[in-house]
Amino acid sequence: MKRILGFLLAAGFTAAFSGSPALATSPGSGSIEVSPTNNGLINVFTVKAPGGTSPETKAAGMTADIAISSGNGLAILVTGSLESFISTDTTVSGNTSKTSQTSTAEAAVTVTPALTSPACDQVAPGKVADCADNVCDTLAANPHASTTMFNGQTISFFNIQPGTVTFNERLQQLTALLGQVCTETNSTVTCTGEETIELLLSTMTANSYQFAADGLSSGVYEVTLCIGAEAMAGVSGTNTLGAGATAKVGVGPGTLSAVIVKAETPNDCLDLTGMGSGACTSFSF
Repeated sequence: MKRILGFLLAAGFTAAFSGSPALATSPGSGSIEVSPTNNGLINVFTVKAPGGTSPETKAAGMTADIAISSGNGLAILVTGSLESFISTDTTVSGNTSKTSQTSTAEAAVTVTPALTSPACDQVAPGKVADCADNVCDTLAANPHASTTMFNGQTISFFNIQPGTVTFNERLQQLTALLGQVCTETNSTVTCTGEETIELLLSTMTANSYQFAADGLSSGVYEVTLCIGAEAMAGVSGTNTLGAGATAKVGVGPGTLSAVIVKAETPNDCLDLTGMGSGACTSFSF
C-alpha cells in the first residue's frame, strides 16, 4: 500500500459528542505538518469493459501521532480532507438481434479511521508505513478487530466514530434497446418495435469528514485514515457488440487534522439532529 504522510495538528476547534458535554480544544494541543500539495495519494487508474468486470482496488494511508497527557475528560477530534477524481463513460449500440444492452461504470473512494496505541513509530521505528499498512489491512479483514500484531508487539484498537465513510462514489448505467427497423409507406412510418434509452446516474460525496474518540486514557495514539479506491466496469446483454464502459478513479492530496478536546462548562451546543440536547452532535460556542 502506498503511503503519503500528511497531517495537520492544530488548535481552534470546538465540538460536542452525542450525549456528552460540550468539548473545547486543549491549549497547546498540537503542531502543524502538511503534506506536499502536488503529491497524489492514489494515482488515477482505469478499468474498462469488455475485458472483465472484476473490480480493481487500490489503497493508501495518512497517519498522525497525538499524545494525551491526562485522560480526564479528554478526547480526540479528527478531520480528514481529500481531493478525489472519478470519471465514468458508458456506450451502447444497436444490433441486429434487437435486444437490449446495458453498460455500467462504477467507482468509489472510502475512508476508514483507525485509532491505535502504541503508535507505529514506537512499535517499529523506520517501518511506520508498513505498520500503518498492517493496521489498515487488519481493519479491512475485520472492522471490529481489537488488536493486531506487528514487529512482535501488540497494537490495540480504540473506538472512533463513525466507521467507514464514503468520500466519493458514482454509479453510471446506460441501458438501450436499439436496432429496430422502421419503414415509410405513403407517408406512414411503421417500426418493428420501440427503441428505448435509459440512463441511471447516482453520486455521493463528502470531501471532508470529522471523526471522534472519547473515553481515552493518557498515552501516545496514532490516528490513521485508511483510504480505499475501487473501480468496476461491465457490459451485459445477449449481444454486447459495440457496448463499452470505462471507470477511472484517483485520490489527490489530503490533510489529516487531529486535536485534543476536553469537556467545557456550560454545556451549550447547536443541535442539528432535531432530537434535543441529549443528542447534540454539533459544534459548541
